[in-house]
Order: sequence, then structure tokens, then C-alpha cells
Amino acid sequence: MQVRSAKYLFFYLIYYSLLLFNFLVYFKLTRVFIMHALAIKTKLKVGNFQSIICEWGYNLLEGLRRYADDPEIQFFKLILEGQISEEVLHDMNATVISIFDDLHALDSSAPRGGISGTNTVKVAQFRQVLQNAFPGKGKRRLEALFETAKEPHPNGERKGEKKSIPWKQNSDFVQYDLLFKEDDQHEPGPFVYMMRTQYLQQRAEFLTEVERQLRNSVKKGFVTSGQCLSAIKNTDSGLPESEIKRLLEAGFRTAKDATHSHKHTHTTTPAAYTIPDSSEEIALKDFLVNMRKVVLQWYSPYTVRVKGVDIRL
Repeated sequence: MQVRSAKYLFFYLIYYSLLLFNFLVYFKLTRVFIMHALAIKTKLKVGNFQSIICEWGYNLLEGLRRYADDPEIQFFKLILEGQISEEVLHDMNATVISIFDDLHALDSSAPRGGISGTNTVKVAQFRQVLQNAFPGKGKRRLEALFETAKEPHPNGERKGEKKSIPWKQNSDFVQYDLLFKEDDQHEPGPFVYMMRTQYLQQRAEFLTEVERQLRNSVKKGFVTSGQCLSAIKNTDSGLPESEIKRLLEAGFRTAKDATHSHKHTHTTTPAAYTIPDSSEEIALKDFLVNMRKVVLQWYSPYTVRVKGVDIRL
């Protein structure tokens, strides 16, 4: 949290840009306007002086580079650079909202009158919600997310640095509303921070593994649809057929045209799959660029091999 304070102090350009970014995300305008809006804000702030605009842009990029470990900054940077679509951010935000809704539904239906309506759920219920929501997380990641509830979280008050612990020691209940509150600098608590961090980590792992497999098959810089299909299936054996087809289609065409229907996303229009012939080729770099831009879902935990032992993350 001290990093965020330093970020506001030394890189105020990021702060103002993020405020604009969050405003655009809230009103779902980022899909079209994020880059143009930043350009307009820059001119309004410093005028049409190219040297000052360049310096402003340099400072912004330098700040983004320095604080690349912050998941919010990573999202902003990736969208600004055009590496991912705004739908990816919408999917992440929708996931957070969905977790809150699932917990709130359990709270509202609690049989004990003293518990219902107090923003608390049983520890076992909290764990089950996370397991149901994230089938693609292994025990290690789920436990790391679960344990954040024991850490101090913002209590929503805008004055001072007051914090509360959602899951207090020896308690059978988790005060879940604290997991989603922000401090007076709009900084989320450890739970949401961990969710965002893991989201980016899992995206990177999935895409890295797909790329690794395809590079073993590439010929003169091109891969076939069949090779791409195999790489996607091998990366996550739990992917449903519809998800495999969506990713394959997205990789063979511009990501902005690939629609997606999922519980945690804002896009509801079903994809009209146009699966390329298994022998159809595409430049590997183009397929990877398109894949990086779309929403990804995980149905199997990622496994790494350490000293001959497979570890599910």
C-alpha cells in the first residue's frame, strides 16, 4: 500500500490517467475511447505543444514501467499498448462482482436471523464459493486467495487508514463485504488485489504454454489450424468444446470480432463460430497477437514441474 502512496506522490500523471480510465470503464466507454481520451486530456492539460506532450507521455510510460507489478497498472498499460482488449478488463471486474453476488446470495438466504443481513457467511461457504467460481485454480492459488481474508482490509471509511479483518481468528464467519471495499485512495484490499494478480498470472501462463507448443510445430513462421487446436487443448484439458472453438476462431481473425458468452463477462452475444479448415495456415505471430487480446477462461489448474515433481498451482 505504501507503493500506491509513492505512486500518487511521484507519478501524479498515472493517478489522473487511472481516474480517467476508471471513469471510462465504469461507463463502458474504454472499448472505443481510451487512447483518444488520453490524447485529448493531454492537450487540455498542457496545450498543443509537442515537446511537452512527448515529455508527459514519457513520464506516464516510465511510471507504468516502474509500477508494473501492480495489477491495476498492468491492465492499464496492456490496454493502452493495445496488447489486450478492454473486454479482458471487463471480464476481470465482472468476476469480482460475481463473487460478491454469490456471497451476498448466501448471506440473504442464511437460516439464522442473527446472521442474515450482516454481510457475513460461514467460512465453509466462503471456501465453497471460491472453489465453484475458480475451477481453473489449484489448491495453492485457492488457499492463497482464501488466506487473504485473514489480512487487514479497508473498511470503506474515507478518513484515515482504518482497517478491519474480514475473517478474525477463531471465528466461524467471514465478513465478506470488507473483502471488496477500498481505502481513501481507492486502493482495494488484499483479496481483490490477489484476484487481479492471479488473473494476470493465469493469462500469462496459458498464453506462454500455447506459444511454447506452437513454436515446436512452426514451419517458416506459420502454423496450421490443426496445430493451434492441439496446442489449446493440450494447454487446458478441461476446456469445453465451445471455448476451444472460440479461442481458435479468435486466433484466426481479429480479436475485436470474437464475441464471448460467459457468466463473468459483459458480452452476451453468442459467438458465430467459423472454424478454419485444419490445414489453413496463419503466421504464428499473428495468431499469438490475436489470442493475447481476448478473454480467457481456465478449467484446469496450471501444472509446473519442479525437480521431477508436478505441482498444481
